[in-house]
Amino acid sequence: MVLQVAVLENLVLSFKTIVCIYSNYEAITAKLFAALNTFVPKVKCKQTNRPPWITSELAKAINKKKTMWKRIKNSRTAANMEKFRKLRQHLKNWIRLERRNYVKNIADEIHSNSKRFWSYFAFKNKAKPIPDKLTYNNTTFSDDRARAEAFNDFFKSVYKDHSRCQVTFDEPVITDNSLCRVQVSVEEISKILSSLDVHKAIGPDKLPTIVLKECAESLAPSVTAVVNFGLRTGLQLTEWKKANVPPIHKKGKKDLVENYRPVSLLPVISKVQERCLVTRLVPHVQEVLYSYQHGFQKGKSCVTQLLEVFHEIGSALDRGFESDIIYLDFAKAFDSVCPAKLVSKLKAFGIGDPLLKWFQSYLTERKQRVVVNGTYSAWTDVGSGVPQGSLLGPILFLLFVNDMPRVVENASLAMFADDSKCYKVINQESDFVKLQRDLDALSTWSVSNELFFQPTKCVNLRISRKRNSPSRNYSLNGISLEVVKAEKDLGVLISSDMTWKDHIVMVVAKANKMLGFLKRNCAGLVNREALLRLYHSLVRSHVCFCSQVWAPQSTVNTLFLVEGIQRRASRFIVGKGSDLSYRDRLIKLRLLPLNYWLEYLDLVFFYKCLNNMVDFTFEFDHYFSFVQGRTRRANAAHCVKTNYARTSLFRDYFFNRIAIIWNGIPEDIKVATTLCSFKRQLKSFYFKRLFNVFDGDNVRSFKIICPKCRRVNILKACSC
Repeated sequence: MVLQVAVLENLVLSFKTIVCIYSNYEAITAKLFAALNTFVPKVKCKQTNRPPWITSELAKAINKKKTMWKRIKNSRTAANMEKFRKLRQHLKNWIRLERRNYVKNIADEIHSNSKRFWSYFAFKNKAKPIPDKLTYNNTTFSDDRARAEAFNDFFKSVYKDHSRCQVTFDEPVITDNSLCRVQVSVEEISKILSSLDVHKAIGPDKLPTIVLKECAESLAPSVTAVVNFGLRTGLQLTEWKKANVPPIHKKGKKDLVENYRPVSLLPVISKVQERCLVTRLVPHVQEVLYSYQHGFQKGKSCVTQLLEVFHEIGSALDRGFESDIIYLDFAKAFDSVCPAKLVSKLKAFGIGDPLLKWFQSYLTERKQRVVVNGTYSAWTDVGSGVPQGSLLGPILFLLFVNDMPRVVENASLAMFADDSKCYKVINQESDFVKLQRDLDALSTWSVSNELFFQPTKCVNLRISRKRNSPSRNYSLNGISLEVVKAEKDLGVLISSDMTWKDHIVMVVAKANKMLGFLKRNCAGLVNREALLRLYHSLVRSHVCFCSQVWAPQSTVNTLFLVEGIQRRASRFIVGKGSDLSYRDRLIKLRLLPLNYWLEYLDLVFFYKCLNNMVDFTFEFDHYFSFVQGRTRRANAAHCVKTNYARTSLFRDYFFNRIAIIWNGIPEDIKVATTLCSFKRQLKSFYFKRLFNVFDGDNVRSFKIICPKCRRVNILKACSC
């Protein structure tokens, strides 16, 4: 429905000057809400916790059962109890029938109303976001207001007092380019407003997102005037610096307040302004950002960082050397950033007034309140940090920690936002001393920037295959670091011997757990397309995450273990009573075997690497090169060779194994001009393998490279 708000088209003309617009923002919003009250019909929404398949008629029957139980529980005659049992059984059957019909209907509407389809599974999978009883400072809170205040008190304690921070603005200039003035156009604001997601939560101003979206053309001139005035004068609206904060559980017990983190829900219009700034700030600083920083950057991801780091460490392990990885953990990194120091660093990046003054206004005098079940806490001041949930927050944090790698002289520092690790190959005793020296330098940097590490949560992972490795104890801030056998790194479990068995077991357990959830909650669902979509999104996605790093290659047990996930899933999707073999089920469902799919993802990622769709720190000739000179192959230009690997462990690393796989696929697939064309042809190639080669009981058919003898077999099974 298009909202009729013609009265808002020239809202800016209600005031004489732009200064008056800015100082009377409350009057502007008052006019907007008055127009909404006049022209927008209201619908009263009833909040209910009952499942969506419980109709009003069924709800009345349930209430009738409850009333009957209250009446007969004190006089339980045989006749009354029998009558009650019959009613209860009737209701059970009725509820079961309504639920099955509901699931069938949403599955049939998967194309026309996918949101309704996914909301059902979100409803079934979610627990209470916040328990009814919370503990904070040895005190238990149960009502909503008390819980909100407990969260508010904890979040306030996290913020740092930087009032005594001394900033001299003497940071070394990083770039000669400057960014001082920003002016946005009505067309740009209108385009951003038109693209807003109406399903996102609103901020403290309570302006509905759907109104901003549907009335984008009418509101754009007024919003543009306010945004441009703020950027020209270096001031941020006070109302736009307020945020509602829903507590988000991190890990650990859910009834402890300390296990939650704040995420700011800002006014939607303020995020429109942030969008305008992000599109200008990111290109300005892109070239000077630390190359090993893989967080929040286009072309970089968890995969790119893990491949870079562990190819280097794996290469050293292949040569017989050990490596020490120190995983660093900041204490509330995003919430502890000193605003004054951040502004100083922004100046070094070429940000000048009035934009620099605007950033100072944006980062200071912020306020927030916690919301629990619609109940708000009191407002509290935010003395530090960048707003989590904002668009500018991530890039501002990257700029704040961008000079951190400068103090590391001997080791390497890999970063993904606030997750960082300092590592070094240990050839001799002096390497241990050098790594400790870098840790001391990092500790000094953290103190000077008031962004402190938590030494008790920082750990040392020693990568070694030696039976007797000399003891090396590292310390941070005078506290010895714990030596661990395995550590989770960006979602991937890294073992000290660099094998992936523990991670594969963890991934398989997660996928099977989600598959069990689907089996329990999809009873009666016979729509195979819907079941396949659920499998792809909720089960297979666990296996595909960072698979380029850890995908099993030559260990028979792990290959069968991974394939077993889809073996069970295909049996469930096809339905009970089917006597089809695993291969026939895959053909019927148009599914590739899971090990084929992981190999497919390897090749797609490699194609992106070759076509500059992925941003690596090193040039690709650091990892592989193309075949030069005479060869018996028809087209050697597309053949890849890699460095020699002494051990089977390093041979199975991505950049080593991908060369053999890439060389094995047909030439017409390699020369595909677009990613879509490459994917389409590659899928067709693997489906041919499924028809002609794959055997669910023969591990030799699970890969292009035979896991047994390592020979390449394209469209026939290995006979080793």
